Amino acid sequence: MPELIYPARFMFFLKFLPSYYGYICCMFAVSKKHNLYILASFAMLLAMAFSCNSSGEQAEATQEGAQDSTAIYGSASIMLPKINAAATPIVNDWSIFDDFENELVAINTLSLAEIRSRSERLVSFSDSLVKTVPDTLADQSVISRLTVLKTRVRLLDQAVNSERPKSAAISECFKELNMSLANLKIRINEKLLKDKINLDRRESEAAEREKQQAKLDSIAAAESGGNS
Repeated sequence: MPELIYPARFMFFLKFLPSYYGYICCMFAVSKKHNLYILASFAMLLAMAFSCNSSGEQAEATQEGAQDSTAIYGSASIMLPKINAAATPIVNDWSIFDDFENELVAINTLSLAEIRSRSERLVSFSDSLVKTVPDTLADQSVISRLTVLKTRVRLLDQAVNSERPKSAAISECFKELNMSLANLKIRINEKLLKDKINLDRRESEAAEREKQQAKLDSIAAAESGGNS
């Protein structure tokens, strides 16, 4: 449960409230009518104290909201790895990937209101990424990074659409989201580069086997012709 913090003037009032009540009791303790007056005065003072506290909290909330609404979030120099030559054909066919990356780059360094207006679209793109993974990338290491990316998008969406958005929380969400996309691109590059290397090796081995077989066939043919 969060700790309640009250303005100093409110705490000062509470500190001296019992003494003030005792003072009033001494002054007006001569009749029932005066006692009623004391109780009414005491109730009014309590109401005033809580009103001051409520107004202070509302002012702080309003000030915080105004500050967050004008702040700029994200990174102006977001650094994302480039897709390598081995991965380019696959990623180019996976069009939603470019759509997602372009949208994420675009919402970096925007105001809170602008990010809110575009966060739902980013969520939709992240959902589509997970649902349309190419077969070539349907590897557990890629899927796990996509899941992390989708989670980071959801957390950012929640942070910016909070009733009382926090600058630190939104900035941290952007940092983690940008990093998760970078990690995904790194893994895609590694995976498809490894696949290409393995394919090239298999093709080279197959070509070498064919070459050796052709040589053996040639020798066998020569020997067969000599014997005849």
